[in-house]
Amino acid sequence: MATAPDRPPTVLPVGLFVGSFPGDLDDDAEPRHEIRRGTEIHEVSDDEFLAWVAAHGTDETPAAGPPSLDLVERELRAQGLAAPAAVVDRLLDRGLLTAFPSDDTAAAAFARAHRVVPTLLGLGNSPEEPELYSIGLIGAAVVQVSRPVFELWSWAGLEADLWSACESFAAQEREAGGTDPELCDPGRVLAGFLTALAGLLAVQAVYLDVVRRSAVLEGLR
Repeated sequence: MATAPDRPPTVLPVGLFVGSFPGDLDDDAEPRHEIRRGTEIHEVSDDEFLAWVAAHGTDETPAAGPPSLDLVERELRAQGLAAPAAVVDRLLDRGLLTAFPSDDTAAAAFARAHRVVPTLLGLGNSPEEPELYSIGLIGAAVVQVSRPVFELWSWAGLEADLWSACESFAAQEREAGGTDPELCDPGRVLAGFLTALAGLLAVQAVYLDVVRRSAVLEGLR
C-alpha cells in the first residue's frame, strides 16, 4: 500500500456500472457487482463497490473539483468501513480507480489514457440562461454547465481520448478567431473540464473509460 505522502490527491472512478446480481444462495454469498472497464467485466465486492461509488463524489464535491483519496476514505469510514485504504488500493490496482497529482503534466497523462463517454442527453441552453447548457433527460435537466464543458461532454466520446478532445476544442476556438487561453490552450481546457467532471460524475451524466486501441494500431506503434 502507498504511504500517506505518496498518495496522489485526485481520484476518479473508471468504468461503467453493469449491474448487481445475487450471490450463491447455497453459501449465502454477498451479491456481486459488475463494472465494465474497456472490454473487460470486473466483479467487485460490496466494500469495493461502495468505494467505487464514493469516488463519483456527491452533491457537495462538484464545486471543488474531483474528490481526493483522503476525502473518499473519510466517506468510507463514515459508512462503516474499518480499512478503507486497503479497499481503495485494490481498486487502484485493478484500474477501476485512477489517481494522479494535481499538476498539468499528470492531468495530461490521465487525459491521454482515458475517454469520456456521456450517458445523458444534451438539452442545450435557453433564452433565459444563454450562458448555461443543460444535461439530463427530456423535460428534466439534471445539471447545467458552461459552453466549453458542454461541448467537450458532447463530443469527447467520439475522440480517441480526452486529451484529443481538448486539442480539437482548442483548435476550433482558434480557427474561429478566439484568443482566450482558457479556451484556446488544450491544457487549460482540460483543467476547466476536470473541475466540472466531478459534478458530471456525481449525477451520472458521464463515465470514464480506458482508451481502447485496436490490434492494428498497436501493431503500428
